[in-house]
Amino acid sequence: MIINPILAEAWKSGKGSGSTDQDYFVMYAITRAIQATRIVEIGTNRGFSATTFCQAVIDNKQTPQVWAIDSWEINQQTLDMAKDLFAKTGFGKYIEIVIGKSQDVLPNLLNRISKVDLIFIDGSHKPEDVITDFRNAKDYTDYILLHDTRDGKIGYLREIKEDGWTTISLPTRYIEGDNHLVGITLGIKNGK
Repeated sequence: MIINPILAEAWKSGKGSGSTDQDYFVMYAITRAIQATRIVEIGTNRGFSATTFCQAVIDNKQTPQVWAIDSWEINQQTLDMAKDLFAKTGFGKYIEIVIGKSQDVLPNLLNRISKVDLIFIDGSHKPEDVITDFRNAKDYTDYILLHDTRDGKIGYLREIKEDGWTTISLPTRYIEGDNHLVGITLGIKNGK
């Protein structure tokens, strides 16, 4: 695994990233395994996962296209941190920033860019928002990665399965912090 030194430092610091090293390794491995190049991320925050996706695509010797969605208008400082990380890693040229609530901006974005290889849902963690994001995304990809799914028994995963998706849940933890269960789940459209 070739890791951009800036990205490696960001992973180590953890500084409010919202994910664990385990989560980043899963994001990286899945992106490489499915050969994703076109990725939509919902809930970019400080930009660690968007840069992880870029790194995975580059390590596959391909060019990434990442659309990073977040409602940064409520926190300009976090947006500035993401932009700074994108610039330091050299990945800013691959990432299009989309500002707004995913429930509002995702449908227009997907209508504009069409099919993508992977959609990462890690914005609002309210079950109704996650389901709305899933419903808006499901016709535009064969792979959806969902963050903060704990042990895979979270209620909205049932609806995703009923909609014809297979789910694989990994119970990642904040080992360095308070050891709470985070969890990340891959949804694969049945028939893929």
